[in-house]
Amino acid sequence: MKMMIEKIPDLQSLYIQELRLLLSAEETIAMKSLFLHDAAVDEELREVLNTHWQDSERQAGRLLEMLSRVSDESQPIKCKTAYALFDEAEDLAREAAHESVRNTALLAVARRIKHYELSFYETLCQFAMALGRDDDLRLLEESFREEREVAQQLANIATRINTTTKKVV
Repeated sequence: MKMMIEKIPDLQSLYIQELRLLLSAEETIAMKSLFLHDAAVDEELREVLNTHWQDSERQAGRLLEMLSRVSDESQPIKCKTAYALFDEAEDLAREAAHESVRNTALLAVARRIKHYELSFYETLCQFAMALGRDDDLRLLEESFREEREVAQQLANIATRINTTTKKVV
């Protein structure tokens, strides 16, 4: 139990806190994406989820690099949202009656996770720009581009899978 609530005094402090939260999210995604991969049956979806896992590990490394430049504290702050999204994915995978429905459910959660990451990176890009942290901005923009590419791949797969699932069920 926390005895004292720390206040966030300025944008720099908020930036550091958000980096630490995103680091936790990326570490969680890297660790738990293997579940999504293993639960999926569709090969294209499995391939994208495998790439996503690798991207998350690389992006976590970038976040650690940024944190080492701006703070003595580089430990992640537990991202409760990332954990909740994966809990939801596990529930949906267990409850799906057909493989095609499970693929659709996993894809839906993967897309929610992706949108969550995109909003994090977009916000941190704005913070880095406002703080004049050009080196960080370049790394954040690189991660943002990678996330957008995966989001587009997931959208393309969704178009195909959702049509197929509708016909099967």
